Amino acid sequence: MVSKGTPIKREIAIKILNHKLLKPLENSINIEDEINADKLLSRAKEFINSQNDLKIIHEKLNLDIALRALCKRYQKYPILTQKMTVLSLQLPEAFRKGLFCGWLSIVLAKQLEFNVDQTESAFIAGLAHDIGMLHIDPEILKKEDEYTPEEWRAMQSHAAIGHLIFRNIPGMSKDVSNAIFEHHERSDGTGYPNGKFAESLTRIGRIVALSDTLYPIRFKNFATDGRSLLDAIPIIQLKRPDHFYDIYAALALVCRSSNLTPKTIVDEEKMTEFINKQLADTPTLALACKVIIEIDNRLPDDDKRQLLIARNLTEKICSSLKKSGLLSIEIKRWMEYVRDNKLGAYYQEMEEIALMQQEMAWQINRAHRQLQLVINDGDLNKTMENKEVLEKLITQLGLLGKGELPKEMDTNQIDMVDMVDILAV
Repeated sequence: MVSKGTPIKREIAIKILNHKLLKPLENSINIEDEINADKLLSRAKEFINSQNDLKIIHEKLNLDIALRALCKRYQKYPILTQKMTVLSLQLPEAFRKGLFCGWLSIVLAKQLEFNVDQTESAFIAGLAHDIGMLHIDPEILKKEDEYTPEEWRAMQSHAAIGHLIFRNIPGMSKDVSNAIFEHHERSDGTGYPNGKFAESLTRIGRIVALSDTLYPIRFKNFATDGRSLLDAIPIIQLKRPDHFYDIYAALALVCRSSNLTPKTIVDEEKMTEFINKQLADTPTLALACKVIIEIDNRLPDDDKRQLLIARNLTEKICSSLKKSGLLSIEIKRWMEYVRDNKLGAYYQEMEEIALMQQEMAWQINRAHRQLQLVINDGDLNKTMENKEVLEKLITQLGLLGKGELPKEMDTNQIDMVDMVDILAV
């Protein structure tokens, strides 16, 4: 059908795939300048050395030998090297994220005392977790506007596609395909593609999920201010119910024991204004929590999936606020004391509190989106009492999540002492 040496373009691939093949097409083609073990090692080390915090952790844990060995094991799978080569050319940012997630998976595997085979599975799953993106319409991948429901379903399918590819690679551990399938799942059931809950998730899947979550924080949110993985710990602390405590604890221990230095972003002369803004944002956060509790009390008693996810999200927010102490009188007084006495040694703590407040606002917006799905669910509507009141509360929550105060609300309505009592319950 096709002469040997012919480049496989889309039209030729379709022609070949219309016929029954003795073996998969990818087993019958070669790629020039393939990313073999040596090239993968070179690209990984170049990436690690370009980021000071990664370099410090890498050297502290003496990971050179492990990384070299894992790159050699990676080359055992021709389809994997082929896919990673194409990924590096077609989706270089996804390839870069794969390098980070593969590396961080080694870090966490070492901290969690994985054996050699488990570490290999974690490394390969982290490295190749976005391989399914190669099979998504490029126009969808390039889109910057909000996805349509059909486009969002297509994007979500990349986890299932990756799972299918790796499940059929000869000799590949099922741990890899399972972890790739789970890398967007969350323990509270809010992830995709299957919305699994905690008890159904594998340990390697959780590691890759945390690595995937951390990448945009470290390389997008922190891109311009020089913050490190250590500075991301306050954010991950609030996300830890998503990824399990042992995975979070391993990451925190590595970062805190690697001599990384926290980065101060706010200039000293602007710190008073910065703390005042945090203090002003706290009552709004408390109002949002109060609204969430009121919403939770009004939701129908039903075990439908959308409702279970909404309850998990709202409960997680209240739990995070309680454990973090963000709404405590003690934190408020401490912030005022640092501000009034210009205690520069504690300005870094003020910035950590700000990062946690931002993360809580993100979680509130996430809960708001889920609650909108609940309120628009026709079946659940039948069991809702006072739907209008619930709709009003959900609208209020959406505004509070954006830092806006609903017209009918006043921050004087909130008593921080009362909030402590409410969260205690």
